[in-house]
Amino acid sequence: MIGARESADSTPKRNGHRRGLALLGVVVVLGLAGCVDGPTEMPTPEIVWDRGVAPSSRLEDDPIVQAAREAAIGLAMSENSGDFTIRQLNDHWNHRHIVDLARSYAAETTSYVYPGPHPWEPIRIAEQDDRFAVLEVCMADAASDGWLWGEDSYGKPFIPDRGVLWRYDFEKLDGQWKRVTRHSYSYGQFGSCPYEDIPIGYFNPRPRVPKLSEMPPVREPLPLAPESDEYEEGRW
Repeated sequence: MIGARESADSTPKRNGHRRGLALLGVVVVLGLAGCVDGPTEMPTPEIVWDRGVAPSSRLEDDPIVQAAREAAIGLAMSENSGDFTIRQLNDHWNHRHIVDLARSYAAETTSYVYPGPHPWEPIRIAEQDDRFAVLEVCMADAASDGWLWGEDSYGKPFIPDRGVLWRYDFEKLDGQWKRVTRHSYSYGQFGSCPYEDIPIGYFNPRPRVPKLSEMPPVREPLPLAPESDEYEEGRW
């Protein structure tokens, strides 16, 4: 798919440009206390694994890795729908990043979709205590034709030609592990890694790339509950 730095730097890219979904004629005001009706109940799409190869590393049963998998699914679902209230996103990302994602979505001018959660393989739990953890992963990437589908690449199988090491940061918030992004941290690639056997999963049904005139409006994030572990002004 990560505060503002994660949105800008570590969201998967295609041809050097961050993936976007255009919103035409829509003025969106986003904030931590926006007025929304409540979360959208959206079923999680089935994931069909290319060549039948699903994630099977020795780390897949680790709660940190499971949280990272769910976070990738939630981010892709929200970016494809424009809905940043869904449980799949809010249960697995810190609130500040969700707000940043929605703002970035609203400002985009090109139309792409995620064919599924971005492909990656866990390498190791680099750090972990009772509250914080860092997961190193090898992310599959392609220099010329990235993970995202646009009108010119819709339905094309993803063929990675490189692997990029990333660090995913986590904090235990409201009783569960969530991916977090903090402006004081650095994010992104810090080396290369083997990519040939990284499992690649596609959503079923396949998300379609809408015409610009059919783009769904952004559904802004839910307000942060005062009793949340994140509710501390200036923390994120």
